[in-house]
Parts: sequence; structure tokens; C-alpha cells
Amino acid sequence: MFSYGFCLKNNKFDSLRVRVVVGTAPQGKIEDPNDLLPTETILADQEHLGTTTELLQIKPFKLSPDLLNYLRSVLMNNFVGDEDHIFILVSTPRVLAYELLVVEFAIKLLDTYVKKTLLKRSSLAKDLSKKYDCY
Repeated sequence: MFSYGFCLKNNKFDSLRVRVVVGTAPQGKIEDPNDLLPTETILADQEHLGTTTELLQIKPFKLSPDLLNYLRSVLMNNFVGDEDHIFILVSTPRVLAYELLVVEFAIKLLDTYVKKTLLKRSSLAKDLSKKYDCY
């Protein structure tokens, strides 16, 4: 139980843990949120998981500075060509248009994450075979 009382309704201590890829150095724009979510191959490499990914903790009904800072750092190429590009900082919001781009992408990323991991349909037998490799 990482988040105490995780099953309580409206629990202010509840959180969603989202694993994202770190060390991305895109040459162009990142259009697809899936590019920032780890693949099965990355997740299977337990030895290097801590260096290839980062675990972000998202609280309900709150902005996540870690998520926004992460997205500011990886989406910079999405804002190249704008005259305010030189004023962008990763650690703090400075350019309103860029912040809107970051927040919109954060919504897409979380939506993609939920559909890819939390709402994935699976049977109990399949889950057990994955976990215990015995079915």
C-alpha cells in the first residue's frame, strides 16, 4: 500500500503512478504520447528500468510539477519556430503558449496511459499466468 487508504472514496492521499521514458532526445516533434510511455521491452529489462524510465506520482485534482517539468523538457522541439522559444525554462512556466501545449499534451499522455494500462481488458487466468507464469 504505497498510498494509504487507496480504496477510500475521495482519498486525498491516493495517487496514480505513471512510468515514462527518460533520456529521450527527439530530433523532431513528439506527436504521439505513446512515444513517452515505455514499451514492453523496456519494462522487461528490470536491471536498467531505473535508468531508462522515471516513475511520476500523479495526485487527483492537483497539478503535477514533476509531470509538467518532464513534458517541458521533452516537448521543446514542438515549440521550435516560435519567437518565444528562447524564453522556455524546464523548471518553471514562462511562455503561456508553451504551457498550454504542455498541459494539452499532459492530458493526452494521461488519457493514453489509462487506455493502455488501466483499462486493458484481461481475464483473471491471463493475469495470473503473467504474474506467476504457471497457467
